[in-house]
Amino acid sequence: MALFIAAAKNLFTLYFFFEALTLSTVFLVAHGFSRASMYAARKYLYYLLGAASLGFLAMISVLSYSDSTTFIYGGIPALREAPHTMMLLLFVLGFFGFGVKTAVFPLHGWLPTASVAPTPVTSLLHAVAVVNAGVFSVARLAYYVYGPSLLSGTWAQTLCLSMAVFTILFASAKAVHEQHLKRRLAYSTISNLSYMLFGLMLLTPLGFRAGLMHMVFHSLVKLTLFSCAGAIMVRTGRTYVQQLRGLWRQMPIVTAGFTFCAVELVGIPPFIIFQSKWALMTAGFQSGLPMGVVGVVVLLISAGFTAVYMLKPAVTAFALPLEEGKQERNDPGWQMLLPFAVLVAVMLALVWMSKPLVDYLSQIAQL
Repeated sequence: MALFIAAAKNLFTLYFFFEALTLSTVFLVAHGFSRASMYAARKYLYYLLGAASLGFLAMISVLSYSDSTTFIYGGIPALREAPHTMMLLLFVLGFFGFGVKTAVFPLHGWLPTASVAPTPVTSLLHAVAVVNAGVFSVARLAYYVYGPSLLSGTWAQTLCLSMAVFTILFASAKAVHEQHLKRRLAYSTISNLSYMLFGLMLLTPLGFRAGLMHMVFHSLVKLTLFSCAGAIMVRTGRTYVQQLRGLWRQMPIVTAGFTFCAVELVGIPPFIIFQSKWALMTAGFQSGLPMGVVGVVVLLISAGFTAVYMLKPAVTAFALPLEEGKQERNDPGWQMLLPFAVLVAVMLALVWMSKPLVDYLSQIAQL
């Protein structure tokens, strides 16, 4: 379904598959049909279907004022002749309607709850298909339907930027407080998804490119982190950060992979997340918007929070002694370690060879 969203040529098709993605993944959240899984599935369904009705209103408005919903870079021309205030209001509704999959505040509650699902499902939800479909849909709405010329400098842009910036700070602080490993990673995902929304809602080519860069790079890092967390939970039964003490003696390869990705996510140069965060901060400064500058400050604060909530599990695993009687090696088999190695190799390769990808994203952003 995510591929159909990516291939959609108009807003109607995108909306159809946006809803179909929700319906096709709710059963994955409910996997096992335990009480907690069923609660998470209901919450997932209520949030995503309920909020997506706002996206339906945005789509209907486009059909009301235009003969077509076909995507055009810069926006559909007919909408510029429509009542301006009405268009801004409907865009904001669409931003939250499609942004529910990015867990923008206050529509974030479903994502940490959905972490009760098996790790392959949470990787799908929190790192790749579902959440990135939300980012992609917001990008289509802002750049290819309503258009930067209609939205730039308006209260609608300020509101959407403000919610993205607030979500970055709020979710980063929640991640520091959260002790459950997968839920900590879920709050980290919420924060990083709003990094992307911040870049997109600057409504500049630089911001567009930076948001897309962070979408690609964050997906690689978070997919590996969730896979490592799943391996830890399945092989050792440990689910909380404080239970990771001395883990490197049991699972040295998985712990090394988790630590590498933790350092990546903080944004330490020259790693790929540093590249995308630097691009976001550059775009924020060059936008000339007050919320762009505020966003840059919040990105720096969030980087500090990220260092706390990501490096603490790594330090706990390496620096503290292992409990007595748990000295046996417990790394998973090569079938699970091979994907870890491939993902880490890709991230390392992109440190020095990201230019072709960035150039491609620049073409999309029309830089």
